[in-house]
Amino acid sequence: MDSLVEFAYDDVVTKQPLDDYSNKIWFIVDMKCERSINFVAMSDRWFYGNPYRWVFYDINQAQISELEQLPFLTDSNILIVRSETSSTFILQQFYKIHAKANEVYYESFGTWSFADGLFDNRTNRILSKRRRNLKGRIISVSMVLTHNDSINHLTDYRDRLIDSPSKAAYPVCVHLVAAMNGTANFTVEKTWGYKNPQTGEFDGMTGQLLRKEADIGGTIIYMVPARIPQMDFISMIVDTRAELVFRAPPLSYASNIFYYPFTGTVWIATVTLTVIASIVIYFTYILPSESERDHVRDAFSDVILLSSGLVSQMGLHINPRIISGQISSFVALMCLLFVFTSYTACIVGLLQSTTKSISTLDDILNSEIEVAVQDVPYNRHFIPLMTGDAQRKIYQTKIAPPGQEPKFYNLSYGIDRVREGFFAFYVELGSGYDRIKQTFLEHEKCGLIEISYSYMVNPWFAIQKHSPLKEIIKVKCVKFSRIFHSN
Repeated sequence: MDSLVEFAYDDVVTKQPLDDYSNKIWFIVDMKCERSINFVAMSDRWFYGNPYRWVFYDINQAQISELEQLPFLTDSNILIVRSETSSTFILQQFYKIHAKANEVYYESFGTWSFADGLFDNRTNRILSKRRRNLKGRIISVSMVLTHNDSINHLTDYRDRLIDSPSKAAYPVCVHLVAAMNGTANFTVEKTWGYKNPQTGEFDGMTGQLLRKEADIGGTIIYMVPARIPQMDFISMIVDTRAELVFRAPPLSYASNIFYYPFTGTVWIATVTLTVIASIVIYFTYILPSESERDHVRDAFSDVILLSSGLVSQMGLHINPRIISGQISSFVALMCLLFVFTSYTACIVGLLQSTTKSISTLDDILNSEIEVAVQDVPYNRHFIPLMTGDAQRKIYQTKIAPPGQEPKFYNLSYGIDRVREGFFAFYVELGSGYDRIKQTFLEHEKCGLIEISYSYMVNPWFAIQKHSPLKEIIKVKCVKFSRIFHSN
Protein backbone atom coordinates (compact mmCIF):
# COMPACT_ATOMS: atom_id res chain seq x y z
CA MET A 1 0.00 0.00 0.00
CA ASP A 2 1.53 3.32 -1.12
CA SER A 3 -0.29 5.53 1.34
CA LEU A 4 -2.93 5.52 4.03
CA VAL A 5 -5.82 7.95 3.70
CA GLU A 6 -8.21 8.52 6.56
CA PHE A 7 -11.86 9.14 5.64
CA ALA A 8 -14.43 10.76 7.85
CA TYR A 9 -17.79 9.04 8.23
CA ASP A 10 -19.67 11.56 6.10
CA ASP A 11 -16.99 11.65 3.42
CA VAL A 12 -17.35 8.00 2.54
CA VAL A 13 -21.09 8.34 2.20
CA THR A 14 -21.05 11.38 -0.05
CA LYS A 15 -17.75 11.24 -1.95
CA GLN A 16 -15.85 8.78 -4.10
CA PRO A 17 -12.07 8.40 -3.86
CA LEU A 18 -9.95 9.55 -6.76
CA ASP A 19 -10.51 7.23 -9.73
CA ASP A 20 -6.84 7.46 -10.75
CA TYR A 21 -5.89 5.55 -7.60
CA SER A 22 -8.94 3.29 -7.23
CA ASN A 23 -6.93 0.09 -7.59
CA LYS A 24 -4.70 1.15 -4.68
CA ILE A 25 -7.43 2.04 -2.20
CA TRP A 26 -8.09 -0.18 0.83
CA PHE A 27 -10.83 0.42 3.35
CA ILE A 28 -9.51 -0.82 6.68
CA VAL A 29 -12.30 -0.85 9.23
CA ASP A 30 -11.84 -1.30 12.99
CA MET A 31 -15.11 -2.98 13.90
CA LYS A 32 -14.76 -2.00 17.57
CA CYS A 33 -15.31 1.61 16.57
CA GLU A 34 -18.74 3.12 17.09
CA ARG A 35 -21.01 3.08 14.04
CA SER A 36 -18.55 1.01 12.02
CA ILE A 37 -21.36 -1.13 10.58
CA ASN A 38 -23.31 2.00 9.64
CA PHE A 39 -20.19 3.36 7.98
CA VAL A 40 -20.05 0.30 5.72
CA ALA A 41 -23.78 -0.02 5.13
CA MET A 42 -24.25 3.60 4.11
CA SER A 43 -21.33 3.59 1.67
CA ASP A 44 -22.25 3.49 -2.00
CA ARG A 45 -22.49 0.12 -3.77
CA TRP A 46 -19.69 1.39 -6.00
CA PHE A 47 -17.20 0.81 -3.21
CA TYR A 48 -18.21 -2.81 -2.55
CA GLY A 49 -16.79 -4.21 -5.79
CA ASN A 50 -13.72 -4.11 -7.94
CA PRO A 51 -11.23 -2.40 -7.67
CA TYR A 52 -11.74 -1.45 -3.99
CA ARG A 53 -10.65 -3.69 -1.12
CA TRP A 54 -11.96 -3.96 2.43
CA VAL A 55 -10.37 -5.28 5.61
CA PHE A 56 -12.50 -5.81 8.73
CA TYR A 57 -10.66 -6.60 11.98
CA ASP A 58 -11.69 -7.05 15.60
CA ILE A 59 -15.04 -8.28 14.33
CA ASN A 60 -17.57 -10.47 16.15
CA GLN A 61 -20.12 -12.92 14.79
CA ALA A 62 -23.02 -10.49 15.09
CA GLN A 63 -21.21 -7.95 12.96
CA ILE A 64 -20.36 -10.63 10.41
CA SER A 65 -24.04 -11.49 10.15
CA GLU A 66 -24.81 -7.84 9.46
CA LEU A 67 -22.11 -7.66 6.75
CA GLU A 68 -23.63 -10.72 5.10
CA GLN A 69 -26.77 -8.68 4.41
CA LEU A 70 -24.82 -6.19 2.27
CA PRO A 71 -24.29 -6.71 -1.49
CA PHE A 72 -20.71 -7.95 -1.48
CA LEU A 73 -20.91 -9.81 -4.79
CA THR A 74 -18.55 -11.89 -6.93
CA ASP A 75 -16.28 -8.94 -7.69
CA SER A 76 -15.91 -7.88 -4.06
CA ASN A 77 -12.57 -8.29 -2.35
CA ILE A 78 -13.12 -8.19 1.40
CA LEU A 79 -11.06 -9.74 4.15
CA ILE A 80 -12.37 -10.64 7.59
CA VAL A 81 -9.71 -10.86 10.27
CA ARG A 82 -10.66 -12.83 13.41
CA SER A 83 -8.32 -13.67 16.23
CA GLU A 84 -7.87 -17.32 17.04
CA THR A 85 -5.32 -16.70 19.78
CA SER A 86 -3.56 -13.62 20.98
CA SER A 87 -0.89 -14.07 18.30
CA THR A 88 -2.74 -15.92 15.52
CA PHE A 89 -5.46 -14.60 13.22
CA ILE A 90 -7.79 -16.40 10.80
CA LEU A 91 -8.35 -14.64 7.45
CA GLN A 92 -11.56 -15.30 5.50
CA GLN A 93 -13.40 -13.88 2.51
CA PHE A 94 -17.05 -14.16 1.55
CA TYR A 95 -19.30 -13.15 -1.33
CA LYS A 96 -22.82 -13.53 -2.62
CA ILE A 97 -23.91 -14.66 -6.07
CA HIS A 98 -26.71 -12.09 -6.26
CA ALA A 99 -27.58 -9.00 -4.26
CA LYS A 100 -30.93 -10.49 -3.19
CA ALA A 101 -29.57 -13.97 -2.51
CA ASN A 102 -29.56 -15.37 1.01
CA GLU A 103 -26.68 -17.77 0.49
CA VAL A 104 -23.23 -16.53 1.48
CA TYR A 105 -20.13 -18.36 0.27
CA TYR A 106 -16.98 -18.31 2.40
CA GLU A 107 -13.42 -18.77 1.20
CA SER A 108 -10.39 -19.48 3.36
CA PHE A 109 -7.75 -16.86 2.73
CA GLY A 110 -5.21 -18.18 5.23
CA THR A 111 -3.76 -17.41 8.64
CA TRP A 112 -1.37 -14.85 10.04
CA SER A 113 0.76 -15.03 13.14
CA PHE A 114 3.46 -12.91 14.69
CA ALA A 115 5.90 -15.78 14.47
CA ASP A 116 5.29 -17.16 10.96
CA GLY A 117 3.65 -14.27 9.13
CA LEU A 118 1.09 -14.96 6.41
CA PHE A 119 0.18 -18.47 5.32
CA ASP A 120 -1.82 -18.25 2.05
CA ASN A 121 -4.51 -20.89 1.91
CA ARG A 122 -6.33 -19.73 -1.25
CA THR A 123 -7.01 -22.33 -3.94
CA ASN A 124 -6.27 -19.72 -6.60
CA ARG A 125 -5.05 -16.17 -6.21
CA ILE A 126 -7.17 -14.91 -9.12
CA LEU A 127 -10.54 -13.85 -7.76
CA SER A 128 -12.50 -14.39 -10.97
CA LYS A 129 -11.27 -17.97 -11.28
CA ARG A 130 -12.31 -18.87 -7.75
CA ARG A 131 -15.80 -17.43 -8.20
CA ARG A 132 -16.64 -18.38 -11.77
CA ASN A 133 -19.17 -20.99 -10.59
CA LEU A 134 -22.42 -19.02 -10.28
CA LYS A 135 -24.28 -22.05 -8.93
CA GLY A 136 -27.28 -21.74 -11.22
CA ARG A 137 -27.81 -18.00 -10.87
CA ILE A 138 -30.26 -16.58 -13.42
CA ILE A 139 -28.44 -14.38 -15.93
CA SER A 140 -30.64 -12.12 -18.01
CA VAL A 141 -29.56 -11.87 -21.66
CA SER A 142 -31.12 -9.20 -23.88
CA MET A 143 -30.92 -9.90 -27.61
CA VAL A 144 -32.11 -7.98 -30.69
CA LEU A 145 -34.41 -9.68 -33.20
CA THR A 146 -35.92 -7.53 -35.95
CA HIS A 147 -38.13 -10.36 -37.25
CA ASN A 148 -40.61 -12.15 -34.99
CA ASP A 149 -40.00 -15.60 -36.49
CA SER A 150 -36.25 -15.46 -35.79
CA ILE A 151 -36.85 -16.64 -32.22
CA ASN A 152 -37.81 -20.03 -33.68
CA HIS A 153 -34.68 -20.38 -35.83
CA LEU A 154 -31.75 -19.43 -33.63
CA THR A 155 -30.00 -22.79 -34.00
CA ASP A 156 -31.46 -24.59 -37.03
CA TYR A 157 -29.64 -22.50 -39.69
CA ARG A 158 -32.87 -21.51 -41.38
CA ASP A 159 -33.16 -17.95 -42.71
CA ARG A 160 -29.50 -17.37 -41.96
CA LEU A 161 -29.56 -13.96 -43.64
CA ILE A 162 -32.22 -12.63 -41.25
CA ASP A 163 -30.96 -11.35 -37.88
CA SER A 164 -27.58 -12.95 -38.59
CA PRO A 165 -25.66 -10.98 -35.86
CA SER A 166 -28.04 -12.27 -33.19
CA LYS A 167 -28.02 -15.83 -34.53
CA ALA A 168 -24.22 -15.79 -34.57
CA ALA A 169 -24.01 -14.48 -30.99
CA TYR A 170 -26.72 -16.74 -29.55
CA PRO A 171 -24.59 -19.93 -29.21
CA VAL A 172 -21.80 -17.82 -27.72
CA CYS A 173 -24.17 -16.55 -25.02
CA VAL A 174 -25.47 -20.04 -24.32
CA HIS A 175 -21.96 -21.45 -23.89
CA LEU A 176 -20.86 -18.41 -21.90
CA VAL A 177 -23.65 -18.81 -19.34
CA ALA A 178 -23.10 -22.57 -19.22
CA ALA A 179 -19.38 -22.06 -18.60
CA MET A 180 -20.27 -19.98 -15.53
CA ASN A 181 -22.81 -22.58 -14.37
CA GLY A 182 -25.59 -20.03 -14.72
CA THR A 183 -29.13 -20.16 -16.03
CA ALA A 184 -29.81 -18.00 -19.08
CA ASN A 185 -33.02 -15.99 -19.33
CA PHE A 186 -33.35 -14.47 -22.80
CA THR A 187 -35.41 -11.38 -23.51
CA VAL A 188 -36.00 -9.91 -26.97
CA GLU A 189 -35.80 -6.29 -28.11
CA LYS A 190 -36.50 -4.79 -31.52
CA THR A 191 -33.54 -2.39 -31.60
CA TRP A 192 -30.01 -2.11 -30.27
CA GLY A 193 -30.98 1.02 -28.36
CA TYR A 194 -30.81 4.70 -29.26
CA LYS A 195 -31.09 7.85 -27.22
CA ASN A 196 -34.42 9.66 -27.28
CA PRO A 197 -33.71 13.37 -27.91
CA GLN A 198 -36.74 14.45 -25.85
CA THR A 199 -36.36 12.25 -22.78
CA GLY A 200 -32.64 11.52 -22.95
CA GLU A 201 -33.34 7.83 -22.25
CA PHE A 202 -32.19 4.81 -24.22
CA ASP A 203 -34.53 2.18 -25.59
CA GLY A 204 -33.90 -1.34 -26.82
CA MET A 205 -31.06 -3.52 -25.60
CA THR A 206 -28.99 -0.54 -24.42
CA GLY A 207 -31.89 0.64 -22.26
CA GLN A 208 -32.22 -2.76 -20.62
CA LEU A 209 -28.53 -2.85 -19.76
CA LEU A 210 -28.67 0.71 -18.46
CA ARG A 211 -31.70 0.01 -16.25
CA LYS A 212 -30.03 -3.21 -15.01
CA GLU A 213 -32.85 -5.30 -16.45
CA ALA A 214 -30.27 -7.35 -18.34
CA ASP A 215 -26.83 -8.63 -17.36
CA ILE A 216 -25.54 -9.36 -20.86
CA GLY A 217 -26.23 -7.92 -24.29
CA GLY A 218 -26.92 -11.00 -26.38
CA THR A 219 -26.33 -9.26 -29.73
CA ILE A 220 -23.08 -7.61 -30.74
CA ILE A 221 -23.32 -3.82 -30.76
CA TYR A 222 -21.33 -0.92 -32.21
CA MET A 223 -19.16 1.05 -29.82
CA VAL A 224 -20.21 4.66 -30.35
CA PRO A 225 -19.54 7.66 -28.05
CA ALA A 226 -23.12 7.85 -26.77
CA ARG A 227 -23.05 4.22 -25.57
CA ILE A 228 -19.61 4.08 -23.95
CA PRO A 229 -20.79 5.57 -20.60
CA GLN A 230 -23.84 3.29 -20.55
CA MET A 231 -22.27 -0.17 -20.78
CA ASP A 232 -18.99 -2.08 -20.65
CA PHE A 233 -17.67 -3.41 -23.95
CA ILE A 234 -15.94 -6.74 -23.39
CA SER A 235 -14.75 -8.40 -26.58
CA MET A 236 -15.22 -8.74 -30.34
CA ILE A 237 -16.20 -12.40 -30.27
CA VAL A 238 -18.16 -12.43 -33.53
CA ASP A 239 -15.91 -11.04 -36.25
CA THR A 240 -18.14 -9.06 -38.58
CA ARG A 241 -18.23 -5.68 -40.23
CA ALA A 242 -20.13 -3.74 -42.85
CA GLU A 243 -18.61 -2.33 -46.04
CA LEU A 244 -19.62 -0.88 -49.38
CA VAL A 245 -19.56 -3.82 -51.80
CA PHE A 246 -19.76 -3.40 -55.58
CA ARG A 247 -18.54 -4.97 -58.78
CA ALA A 248 -15.58 -3.20 -60.30
CA PRO A 249 -16.69 -1.33 -63.46
CA PRO A 250 -15.25 -2.35 -66.84
CA LEU A 251 -11.85 -0.90 -67.67
CA SER A 252 -13.42 1.00 -70.56
CA TYR A 253 -15.43 3.01 -67.99
CA ALA A 254 -12.33 4.70 -66.62
CA SER A 255 -9.77 4.54 -69.45
CA ASN A 256 -9.29 4.46 -73.22
CA ILE A 257 -8.66 0.74 -73.63
CA PHE A 258 -7.78 1.08 -77.36
CA TYR A 259 -4.44 2.58 -76.40
CA TYR A 260 -3.59 0.00 -73.68
CA PRO A 261 -2.63 -3.07 -75.81
CA PHE A 262 0.75 -1.56 -76.72
CA THR A 263 3.27 0.60 -74.97
CA GLY A 264 4.17 3.98 -76.37
CA THR A 265 7.36 2.58 -77.96
CA VAL A 266 5.42 -0.10 -79.86
CA TRP A 267 2.93 2.48 -81.12
CA ILE A 268 5.79 4.68 -82.39
CA ALA A 269 7.45 1.69 -84.08
CA THR A 270 4.16 0.71 -85.76
CA VAL A 271 3.55 4.21 -87.10
CA THR A 272 7.16 4.48 -88.28
CA LEU A 273 6.89 1.12 -90.08
CA THR A 274 3.70 2.20 -91.82
CA VAL A 275 5.18 5.54 -92.95
CA ILE A 276 8.39 3.95 -94.25
CA ALA A 277 6.45 1.21 -96.07
CA SER A 278 4.17 3.83 -97.66
CA ILE A 279 7.13 5.92 -98.85
CA VAL A 280 8.91 2.90 -100.32
CA ILE A 281 5.77 1.69 -102.11
CA TYR A 282 5.18 5.22 -103.43
CA PHE A 283 8.61 5.35 -105.02
CA THR A 284 8.10 1.92 -106.60
CA TYR A 285 5.11 3.39 -108.39
CA ILE A 286 6.88 6.44 -109.80
CA LEU A 287 10.21 4.79 -110.78
CA PRO A 288 9.05 2.44 -113.64
CA SER A 289 9.87 3.34 -117.26
CA GLU A 290 7.57 5.43 -119.43
CA SER A 291 5.96 2.34 -120.95
CA GLU A 292 5.11 0.95 -117.51
CA ARG A 293 3.88 4.21 -115.99
CA ASP A 294 0.16 3.93 -116.77
CA HIS A 295 -1.29 5.45 -113.61
CA VAL A 296 1.49 7.60 -112.18
CA ARG A 297 -0.76 10.56 -111.56
CA ASP A 298 -2.86 8.40 -109.20
CA ALA A 299 0.10 6.77 -107.43
CA PHE A 300 0.04 8.89 -104.29
CA SER A 301 -3.69 8.42 -103.61
CA ASP A 302 -3.32 4.70 -104.35
CA VAL A 303 -0.48 4.43 -101.85
CA ILE A 304 -2.50 6.15 -99.14
CA LEU A 305 -5.38 3.76 -99.77
CA LEU A 306 -2.93 0.84 -99.84
CA SER A 307 -1.42 1.87 -96.47
CA SER A 308 -4.87 2.07 -94.91
CA GLY A 309 -5.64 -1.41 -96.20
CA LEU A 310 -2.40 -2.76 -94.76
CA VAL A 311 -3.03 -1.30 -91.29
CA SER A 312 -6.63 -2.47 -91.18
CA GLN A 313 -5.81 -5.87 -92.77
CA MET A 314 -8.13 -5.23 -95.74
CA GLY A 315 -5.58 -6.51 -98.26
CA LEU A 316 -4.12 -4.96 -101.49
CA HIS A 317 -6.43 -3.48 -104.11
CA ILE A 318 -3.57 -3.12 -106.69
CA ASN A 319 -0.39 -5.05 -107.41
CA PRO A 320 2.99 -3.27 -107.83
CA ARG A 321 4.50 -3.76 -111.31
CA ILE A 322 8.13 -4.22 -110.28
CA ILE A 323 9.71 -6.72 -107.97
CA SER A 324 10.87 -4.12 -105.42
CA GLY A 325 7.30 -2.87 -104.92
CA GLN A 326 6.03 -6.41 -104.51
CA ILE A 327 8.70 -7.19 -101.89
CA SER A 328 7.96 -3.95 -99.98
CA SER A 329 4.22 -4.63 -100.01
CA PHE A 330 4.77 -8.22 -98.80
CA VAL A 331 7.08 -7.21 -95.93
CA ALA A 332 4.73 -4.44 -94.80
CA LEU A 333 1.74 -6.76 -94.98
CA MET A 334 3.44 -9.49 -92.89
CA CYS A 335 4.74 -7.07 -90.23
CA LEU A 336 1.39 -5.36 -89.81
CA LEU A 337 -0.33 -8.76 -89.72
CA PHE A 338 1.65 -9.66 -86.60
CA VAL A 339 0.91 -6.26 -85.11
CA PHE A 340 -2.81 -6.66 -85.84
CA THR A 341 -2.87 -10.17 -84.35
CA SER A 342 -1.17 -9.00 -81.15
CA TYR A 343 -3.46 -6.00 -80.87
CA THR A 344 -6.68 -8.01 -81.20
CA ALA A 345 -5.46 -10.60 -78.68
CA CYS A 346 -4.73 -7.87 -76.11
CA ILE A 347 -7.92 -5.93 -76.72
CA VAL A 348 -10.06 -9.04 -76.09
CA GLY A 349 -8.49 -9.40 -72.64
CA LEU A 350 -8.87 -5.69 -71.88
CA LEU A 351 -12.55 -5.76 -72.82
CA GLN A 352 -13.06 -8.35 -70.07
CA SER A 353 -10.93 -6.50 -67.52
CA THR A 354 -12.20 -4.30 -64.70
CA THR A 355 -10.76 -1.09 -63.31
CA LYS A 356 -9.30 -0.75 -59.82
CA SER A 357 -9.35 3.03 -59.97
CA ILE A 358 -12.42 3.30 -57.69
CA SER A 359 -10.98 2.68 -54.23
CA THR A 360 -12.15 5.57 -52.02
CA LEU A 361 -15.40 7.24 -51.04
CA ASP A 362 -14.45 10.26 -53.15
CA ASP A 363 -14.14 7.97 -56.17
CA ILE A 364 -17.60 6.60 -55.46
CA LEU A 365 -18.97 10.11 -55.07
CA ASN A 366 -17.56 11.27 -58.41
CA SER A 367 -18.60 8.15 -60.32
CA GLU A 368 -21.90 7.07 -61.85
CA ILE A 369 -22.23 4.19 -59.39
CA GLU A 370 -25.48 4.15 -57.40
CA VAL A 371 -25.30 3.64 -53.63
CA ALA A 372 -27.80 2.00 -51.26
CA VAL A 373 -27.77 0.69 -47.69
CA GLN A 374 -28.96 -2.57 -46.11
CA ASP A 375 -32.25 -1.94 -44.37
CA VAL A 376 -31.54 -2.69 -40.71
CA PRO A 377 -32.33 -0.42 -37.73
CA TYR A 378 -28.77 0.58 -36.87
CA ASN A 379 -28.07 1.66 -40.47
CA ARG A 380 -31.17 3.87 -40.54
CA HIS A 381 -29.96 5.49 -37.33
CA PHE A 382 -26.20 5.88 -37.91
CA ILE A 383 -25.82 6.44 -41.66
CA PRO A 384 -27.57 9.86 -41.67
CA LEU A 385 -25.45 10.95 -38.65
CA MET A 386 -22.04 10.35 -40.21
CA THR A 387 -20.12 13.60 -40.43
CA GLY A 388 -17.31 12.93 -42.92
CA ASP A 389 -17.41 15.14 -46.01
CA ALA A 390 -17.56 12.25 -48.47
CA GLN A 391 -20.00 10.28 -46.28
CA ARG A 392 -22.34 13.24 -45.94
CA LYS A 393 -22.26 14.05 -49.67
CA ILE A 394 -22.85 10.42 -50.64
CA TYR A 395 -25.85 10.26 -48.33
CA GLN A 396 -27.28 13.54 -49.63
CA THR A 397 -26.71 12.87 -53.34
CA LYS A 398 -26.83 9.09 -53.78
CA ILE A 399 -28.54 7.43 -50.80
CA ALA A 400 -31.20 10.01 -49.95
CA PRO A 401 -31.37 12.63 -52.73
CA PRO A 402 -33.79 15.52 -52.09
CA GLY A 403 -37.34 14.63 -53.01
CA GLN A 404 -36.66 10.88 -53.17
CA GLU A 405 -37.18 8.00 -50.79
CA PRO A 406 -33.93 7.00 -49.01
CA LYS A 407 -32.40 3.91 -50.58
CA PHE A 408 -32.56 1.37 -47.76
CA TYR A 409 -32.99 -2.01 -49.46
CA ASN A 410 -33.40 -5.53 -48.18
CA LEU A 411 -30.45 -7.88 -48.54
CA SER A 412 -31.69 -9.93 -51.50
CA TYR A 413 -32.63 -6.95 -53.65
CA GLY A 414 -29.44 -5.05 -52.83
CA ILE A 415 -27.14 -7.96 -53.72
CA ASP A 416 -29.08 -8.59 -56.94
CA ARG A 417 -28.49 -4.96 -57.91
CA VAL A 418 -24.78 -5.36 -57.15
CA ARG A 419 -24.70 -8.27 -59.59
CA GLU A 420 -26.10 -6.05 -62.34
CA GLY A 421 -23.17 -3.66 -61.97
CA PHE A 422 -22.65 0.05 -61.30
CA PHE A 423 -24.27 -0.36 -57.88
CA ALA A 424 -22.63 -0.22 -54.42
CA PHE A 425 -24.41 -1.76 -51.43
CA TYR A 426 -23.49 -1.06 -47.79
CA VAL A 427 -24.02 -4.45 -46.21
CA GLU A 428 -22.92 -6.63 -43.30
CA LEU A 429 -20.28 -8.79 -44.97
CA GLY A 430 -21.25 -12.12 -43.40
CA SER A 431 -24.81 -12.13 -44.69
CA GLY A 432 -23.84 -10.25 -47.85
CA TYR A 433 -21.27 -12.80 -49.01
CA ASP A 434 -23.56 -15.65 -48.10
CA ARG A 435 -26.11 -14.23 -50.53
CA ILE A 436 -23.37 -13.62 -53.11
CA LYS A 437 -22.27 -17.26 -52.84
CA GLN A 438 -25.81 -18.37 -53.63
CA THR A 439 -26.49 -16.08 -56.60
CA PHE A 440 -23.23 -14.99 -58.29
CA LEU A 441 -21.34 -16.93 -60.94
CA GLU A 442 -17.67 -17.62 -60.31
CA HIS A 443 -16.34 -14.97 -62.70
CA GLU A 444 -18.71 -12.40 -61.17
CA LYS A 445 -17.20 -12.89 -57.71
CA CYS A 446 -13.69 -12.01 -58.90
CA GLY A 447 -14.43 -8.36 -59.55
CA LEU A 448 -15.92 -7.49 -56.15
CA ILE A 449 -14.47 -4.49 -54.30
CA GLU A 450 -14.96 -3.41 -50.67
CA ILE A 451 -14.66 0.19 -49.46
CA SER A 452 -14.96 1.26 -45.82
CA TYR A 453 -17.83 3.67 -45.37
CA SER A 454 -18.32 3.83 -41.62
CA TYR A 455 -15.92 5.22 -39.00
CA MET A 456 -17.17 2.68 -36.45
CA VAL A 457 -15.04 -0.26 -35.37
CA ASN A 458 -16.34 -3.80 -35.48
CA PRO A 459 -19.28 -4.48 -33.12
CA TRP A 460 -18.50 -5.59 -29.58
CA PHE A 461 -20.01 -7.88 -26.99
CA ALA A 462 -21.42 -5.67 -24.19
CA ILE A 463 -22.58 -6.17 -20.61
CA GLN A 464 -24.12 -4.11 -17.83
CA LYS A 465 -21.99 -1.19 -16.62
CA HIS A 466 -19.93 -2.06 -13.50
CA SER A 467 -21.34 -5.57 -13.48
CA PRO A 468 -20.00 -7.82 -10.70
CA LEU A 469 -19.63 -10.48 -13.40
CA LYS A 470 -17.44 -8.32 -15.62
CA GLU A 471 -14.10 -9.98 -14.93
CA ILE A 472 -15.53 -13.51 -15.11
CA ILE A 473 -17.26 -12.78 -18.43
CA LYS A 474 -14.21 -11.04 -19.85
CA VAL A 475 -11.96 -14.03 -19.14
CA LYS A 476 -14.47 -16.42 -20.70
CA CYS A 477 -14.87 -14.22 -23.78
CA VAL A 478 -11.12 -14.07 -24.31
CA LYS A 479 -10.96 -17.88 -24.15
CA PHE A 480 -13.84 -18.20 -26.61
CA SER A 481 -12.16 -15.75 -29.00
CA ARG A 482 -8.96 -17.77 -29.00
CA ILE A 483 -10.87 -20.96 -29.67
CA PHE A 484 -12.88 -19.42 -32.51
CA HIS A 485 -9.82 -17.89 -34.16
CA SER A 486 -7.75 -21.07 -33.86
CA ASN A 487 -10.54 -23.06 -35.49
